[in-house]
Amino acid sequence: MGRRRTGIILNPLVFAFFVSAIFFAAPVKAEDFSDPFSVLGTQATPTGCLNSDLDNKALSLNDLLNIAICNNPTLATSYMQAKSAAASYGKALSAYLPDLDASANIKGARSKNTATDDDDNDWKSSSSVGASLTLSWLVYDFGAREADRDIAQKTLEQANFTKNQTLQDTVFNVISAYYSLLSAREALTVAKTNEETSLKSYQIALKKYDLGLVKLSDKLQAETSFGQSQYAVAESEAALTKARGKLAELLNLSAATELDLAEVTLSVEDGKFEGDPKELIAEALARRADIKASEAATAAAKLAIDKAEAANYPSISFSSSATATDNLSGGSGQSYSGNIGLGISVPLFTGFANTYNTIAKRYDYQAQMDKLAALESSIRQDVWNKYQDYITSVKNYDISQKLFISASESFKVADGAYKAGKGNILELLNAQSALAEARKEKSSSLYDLLLAKNDLLRAIGKVEI
Repeated sequence: MGRRRTGIILNPLVFAFFVSAIFFAAPVKAEDFSDPFSVLGTQATPTGCLNSDLDNKALSLNDLLNIAICNNPTLATSYMQAKSAAASYGKALSAYLPDLDASANIKGARSKNTATDDDDNDWKSSSSVGASLTLSWLVYDFGAREADRDIAQKTLEQANFTKNQTLQDTVFNVISAYYSLLSAREALTVAKTNEETSLKSYQIALKKYDLGLVKLSDKLQAETSFGQSQYAVAESEAALTKARGKLAELLNLSAATELDLAEVTLSVEDGKFEGDPKELIAEALARRADIKASEAATAAAKLAIDKAEAANYPSISFSSSATATDNLSGGSGQSYSGNIGLGISVPLFTGFANTYNTIAKRYDYQAQMDKLAALESSIRQDVWNKYQDYITSVKNYDISQKLFISASESFKVADGAYKAGKGNILELLNAQSALAEARKEKSSSLYDLLLAKNDLLRAIGKVEI
């Protein structure tokens, strides 16, 4: 008996259904459906960034902030976390749409009847192709889906506020490092000026000693004072190097990077700030990003209780499916089937898992409430302390200006008297030391004022550049 070869000839409808199932089963590229719900509004990377090549460029404060915002890895991490939270929110929104699944199969089989001894018994082949399409849609679940959506939305708000706080921290840190570098640079200039003053006093004492007009102790004391001024210069140079490295670190650059700062003229007017401490505290509680992030986390924790409670209620789902099969070997030929239905799922007993989950979520909510209260208390204290520090810096600035004037006059008198042989070396060195300290305080008091203002603005959550 001859063998019969069976060919695979698909019905056009079944073939189209089969190909469609394979197409939709393939991964969808991100660029095809990048953001169906338009939730990915967080910008991944800033635009308009400066070139990383900083050679032969005098950098302003705005330039430094631009580089920091573009290069800071902590800030980049916060951007990515906000993007992830936005995608999670989009996932929560997808629960309101139906799920559509497609499947397809091709089957082939060979069989032989060995129950008889008929030598003519031959292998028999059979084949079939089929495809199915299934739709399922959650109709109602007593608020669990809404809670998931709202929790994801609050989590997204928290991530965005955290990103904003990280951005503000980056700005404040760069401003502080910028002022610290300027202060260190000015301190080195002051130290060198003090060194020159000490050198002149030492040269005068040395000359008078060589002429036999003063004792050896005058020369040695002046020499010691000069050596101390040299030591102060070395310390100022080291402080300047560290300040430059700290600023470079905030820009995500090597600490050894030579940063050339543009010349800037700063005055006490740049450090002025008006405000009542009580009003500043209220403003901080209303605007600080970390408070907003904590409030969003607290709201999400409260919504988690609703979700846990909803797990005790039934859910209602709609479902529908269609199936097509083509028996390629003949026989029954083609078959089609479909169904539609509405189902309900009731959680009768979960081993008290839902009960304890609800209890845990309530404790989580209370803990988040306590964290929010602790943060509010910390902010109140922080604003109050930073305000007092600012007021002290204002007073110190005024005092330093007066001290420098009186110390300068005192040194002139002592220096003139010593040159004329009417004073002693101790009076000169004391006046010289007082002038050096006054000169240093006059220089640093302005930057201390600027830093105190920056710290106060940071405590309030208000950026001023």
